[in-house]
Amino acid sequence: MKYRAVRMAVFLMLAILPPTVTVYAARLIVKTGVKGAEIRLDRSRMGFADRFGNLMIKDVKPGKHQLEVRANGFKPVYKTINMFELDQIVSLKPKRALTIQSPNLLFDGNVAGV
Repeated sequence: MKYRAVRMAVFLMLAILPPTVTVYAARLIVKTGVKGAEIRLDRSRMGFADRFGNLMIKDVKPGKHQLEVRANGFKPVYKTINMFELDQIVSLKPKRALTIQSPNLLFDGNVAGV
């Protein structure tokens, strides 16, 4: 009899309480290859790459996120990532920005200006 009462109480509690969803957060390791590169996740600055060009971002919720890497002398790089409940490593290496040097101005075969 006591067993039935306990079982009924547990059943009623489960019927009344809303279901809970557990969302686990994961770590995201970004490998840029550029020391000091700025890393943003969903437009929020997460930090700067270490001397090896890496940054670990903790507690990233599952779902789609926009990742951005910026560094002086490099073109910014963007990537949409889909995080799961597991740790992930993303390699997002910026490419060097194109630099154009001014041509020398020649006058009668001599350099006239820079």
